[in-house]
Formats: sequence, structure tokens, C-alpha cells
Amino acid sequence: MNGIGDSHSAPQIIILDRCPAFSRGISTILDDIGLPTTLRINTIVGFIQKFEVLTTADDRLVICGPHLDDRSLFGFFRWLRDSKPSSRLGVKSMLISAQTADRNFYLDVAANHVQACVPYDLPCEQIAQAIQDVLSGRMLFSSQELEQAFRPIPITSAERQVLRLIAEGKTDREIAQMLWLSYRTVRNHAHRILTKLNVNDRNAAIARAYRRGILEERPL
Repeated sequence: MNGIGDSHSAPQIIILDRCPAFSRGISTILDDIGLPTTLRINTIVGFIQKFEVLTTADDRLVICGPHLDDRSLFGFFRWLRDSKPSSRLGVKSMLISAQTADRNFYLDVAANHVQACVPYDLPCEQIAQAIQDVLSGRMLFSSQELEQAFRPIPITSAERQVLRLIAEGKTDREIAQMLWLSYRTVRNHAHRILTKLNVNDRNAAIARAYRRGILEERPL
């Protein structure tokens, strides 16, 4: 395979993952296709601190690995997506993940404007091709997947209040007392939350709410 950017300056490629062995493996894949690794960073906070002082390049790609905490990771994706100072313009991102078989997780990655989400156990050649495709400007989600991903999840303000307290570990009776609601109303809110988030239990609802920004945890 030929490297990207033969007629332009080399892209800046930053690998972000807690596992050094994973990051070294991705660097090896990049070396094999003639692409340099600009930085290997093991924390999101460390990435943000270093990223703001990186020189600009025509192409910049953040490759996120499977060993990052989900809440911080999706907060980081929203940081890239929502805040647009000049240093973040044109930055591409992709996720190499162990959770791509989880349909909700996969769509939630797409909903945060990430260009690709590929399985961590893909053959090296396919990971290399995905990296090249993203650097070339391709979005590796189908139009149908993107339509599903960007379909609004209509959580009401009342449901959000209940969900936030569920995430804090409160029981339904405690939530009812705190919000001056009946126990039955809280149970109904909880049932609707699970239905709207397309999940079967409350832990999954909390996880998905953080991924979609319904509940928020910023990387800084």
C-alpha cells in the first residue's frame, strides 16, 4: 500500500491509548505504509495539553484505542466536535474498539462525528486501509448508519433529572422524595428512559447517556 500525502506534507498522526503495546502496534502498522507517528499519548488530559501546542498540518488524525475509559473518551470526542478553535479545525478521529459489535455503541461513535469505528482484532492490513481511508477524507459509516446515529433521542427534562439521579446511585424511592414525585411516576420515567435509549437495564442506560452527552463528563 502507498502512503497518504506523497504530494503534501506528512500528516500528523497521534495515537491515544492507555496500553503502550497497543500504541506500538499501531505505530508499526503506520510504519509499514510509510506514515510517521507524531505522538503516542496514554491519557486524554495529556493529549489535550500537548495537542494545543502542536504545529498545524494539512491532515491530522487522532487514533483512539480500546483501553480508554468510555465516559472520558466520548467527552473527548465532543470536545473535538463542539469546540472549534483554529487548532482543532480539520482534525479527523477514528476509534479502534473492542465494542463494535454493540450496535448502540457503534452508532454513538458515529453520532459524535468520529470518522470510523473499527474492530481492534481486524487484520493489520485492514486497519491500515481504514487509516488511509480516513486520512483521504472518507467517513467509514454507511448513510443508513449515519441516519440512525443522528436520529434524536427525545429525553425530556424530567426524564433527564431522573436519569441523573439514577446515575448517582439513588433508589426510585429516594428520587421520588428528592423530586417531589410519586414512586410510580419515577418508575414510569425510568421505563421510558430505557425504551428511548434502546437498552434493557439501567446500567446500560447510564452508559449510553454519557456516550450521547445526555449526561455529561468532559475530559478536563
